[in-house]
Amino acid sequence: MKNILEKIKPLNNIFVLVIIFLVVYLFLISGSISNHAMIVNEPDNNFNQRFLIQKDVSYSFNIADKLEGAGQVRLVVDNDKLTGIASGVGSTYRGKIDLHSKLDGNVDRLSGEIKLVINGIGDPVGVPGKVSFQGPIIGSLVDNKLRLVGDVDINGWVAACAGFGSKEELVIEINDKSIVKMLKKATHNLAMR
Repeated sequence: MKNILEKIKPLNNIFVLVIIFLVVYLFLISGSISNHAMIVNEPDNNFNQRFLIQKDVSYSFNIADKLEGAGQVRLVVDNDKLTGIASGVGSTYRGKIDLHSKLDGNVDRLSGEIKLVINGIGDPVGVPGKVSFQGPIIGSLVDNKLRLVGDVDINGWVAACAGFGSKEELVIEINDKSIVKMLKKATHNLAMR
């Protein structure tokens, strides 16, 4: 019996040491995890702000010397997401065209560049037929303007009759200080992440 107790005693000591080691180890790990979580969740004025603005703004647009126009767009900037619903009237040498389009995109987290896709329909006034246009456009902030430029695909026999190619450069300018200010903040903070 004495031999058995002598064999168990060192095992008890090892078991107690292992338990103490595990308790100390878990205590140290839990302290570092909670500190890390506090840092991650701690509000930071520069990086964890939510950027949200929804606003109806006027815009102008053109396709080279073939089309010029203006309209209204409801823009929503939500952190790095940018969406919009636009309507407007454009003029060509052949007449007027009612335009309706959707903008959808984001602010690139690495470069801070504004990347959108536009999808739209044009309804020529007094002429049967429709025109569609779609494609990527890139935004830049110039002075107090958001300038969107890109080559868009244009489809429809009416557009071809009016002299539009199958791909044309579209330029959109939105002149609104609050939208530009919000996008400048968003692009700056996202580029720094």
